[in-house]
Amino acid sequence: MIPIYFPFSVLSDRTMARLVVCFPVMGIYLPAESAREPVLGLCGQPEYLETRVPAADLDGAVEDLYRAAIQWKEATLGADMSFVKTWEKGRAPFFDETTISYVRNEILRQKSAAATAADDLVEAKLFMRLALDHDLGEAEVARGVGALEAREKAIFDTLRGESGDDDDLSQEVLGLSVAGPAEDAGTRMTGQRMRAWAMVAARDTLPSAVFITDSEAVIAHIEACFPSMAPVAEIPGIPFLDAVTDPLALKDWQGELSDFLEKLARGRGDERLPAPAAFFHGGPEWSEAVLSLFVLPDTGPRAFFEFFAPRVAGHDDVPDGKDIKNIIIGRLKTV
Repeated sequence: MIPIYFPFSVLSDRTMARLVVCFPVMGIYLPAESAREPVLGLCGQPEYLETRVPAADLDGAVEDLYRAAIQWKEATLGADMSFVKTWEKGRAPFFDETTISYVRNEILRQKSAAATAADDLVEAKLFMRLALDHDLGEAEVARGVGALEAREKAIFDTLRGESGDDDDLSQEVLGLSVAGPAEDAGTRMTGQRMRAWAMVAARDTLPSAVFITDSEAVIAHIEACFPSMAPVAEIPGIPFLDAVTDPLALKDWQGELSDFLEKLARGRGDERLPAPAAFFHGGPEWSEAVLSLFVLPDTGPRAFFEFFAPRVAGHDDVPDGKDIKNIIIGRLKTV
């Protein structure tokens, strides 16, 4: 069972350097095939990601709307509010005092054209595509700041006569930059992100039961939505991959973690299964992270997705995942 990183479509180097220790492969949902290249281009280990594009037949419609949105953004960049309030003969304004009446009339005139399931999915994919643009931009900024700070440190060390052999750009990946971790992207439009992601994830023909995030805001949102969410394990001692001193021990430990999650998700055996111990074959303690695991009991993939996107209900193409009894949520946190 491949775990899914959510509810984002891009995985930062910093987070991936931790998750690659826990899982041999990580799944991620993309809004369209065209997003695969920029996402994998930013990823330091593209072979680690299993990119999935559910309902790829809608990519054409998504890309058309995406291009239109970008064109409108570029055309109005720097314009003040009076620009979008200007009335043009024969056209409705973007908004003004008459807009409510105009929109009401348009709805009444086209009320027979009810939104379809495909329309909902295109809307969700478009949101994810625009969110991905924002997240890619933030990731590029964080990477640039980290690289700049690494160079500054190397210069100061040279001026002080210190060796710079250990000061390369891998420090940015290892999280040693003064800038520290990037801002939690999940704090922005958390509910909308979860809704769009759930709409897309629900169309995956191979649903997972294990979902991993590094967003505290997303975890808080799920806890608020599922009061039954309960902690089942907290695994400390997760180093960066570069700090792993025993690859064979890592492989065995990953197998234990995978078996634990598989049994927990499928509801097999004792519910109090012993969780894998901390991984002790890594680097210094200051570089370690903690993987906290939570269970949503008696909740399958379909029920999980429907909670965030109610319109998923009733669609025959949404897999039930009947052999999955519980949803597992993982939170990666740097200590």
